[in-house]
Amino acid sequence: MMKYSLLHDLVKGMHYLHGSLIRTHGRLKTSNCVVDSRFVLKVTDFGLAELHAMEDIKEDELESHAYYRKKLWTAPELLRDPNSPVQGTQKGDVYSFALILHEMLFRKGAFYLGEDECLSPKEILSKLVQPLDPHSDIELFRPLIPQDCQPVDDTPETVKKLIELMMACWSESPSGRPDFSTIRKVVHTLNKENETSNLVDNLLKRMEQYATNLEGLVEERTQEYLGEKKKVEELLHQLLPPSIADQLIGGNPVQAEAYDSVTIFF
Repeated sequence: MMKYSLLHDLVKGMHYLHGSLIRTHGRLKTSNCVVDSRFVLKVTDFGLAELHAMEDIKEDELESHAYYRKKLWTAPELLRDPNSPVQGTQKGDVYSFALILHEMLFRKGAFYLGEDECLSPKEILSKLVQPLDPHSDIELFRPLIPQDCQPVDDTPETVKKLIELMMACWSESPSGRPDFSTIRKVVHTLNKENETSNLVDNLLKRMEQYATNLEGLVEERTQEYLGEKKKVEELLHQLLPPSIADQLIGGNPVQAEAYDSVTIFF
């Protein structure tokens, strides 16, 4: 439920951003997705693209690990184009979303390639910028999808659709990537219960449902107890004199009574 909640928040935020006057994010990555005290994911660091482009980059940062690492979420077509728009593109944001979704599902870090692969961010980017021949049998260079890991606690069909959505979003061709309106509809169909509320609201709603179900269960058990109690009372009245049976039912001790003479019926 936690992953679904964060996924819904991210998709709704990007859908709103693409529909606003800002139009694009351009710098979408994991560090720009923050979570508040109510476990609501917030998308940050968007807008002011021209101002960000004017930031001075020191010479020692140009070839640094951090310089290349922050570009791991950039779409390949933007990496290849030296004149790419500073504000990015909407399809580039969809590609970045796919990489964030991979991190969110498998929790393996940015651009996970397997335990045996240890490529640096610079080496990863150099592979990404290489144009892909559509007639070649070379597999698309993207993060590894672990086969021995269950990304979400859901049915295999839902997990398959979620992974298919991720792979469509990091398609090599920008035109082959869905927009966030389509992504939102797909995510909605995967888990309708959590579409309109965050994690805390979902937990409260489930607690309310549990309390309601518990009240119904207590009422049912109470009725069963009262029925059994009535049967026991009827049995006592059949076995004992009414005065003694009433005292036993009321939980009172029964005092022994002495008689000078009695008659026993056979």
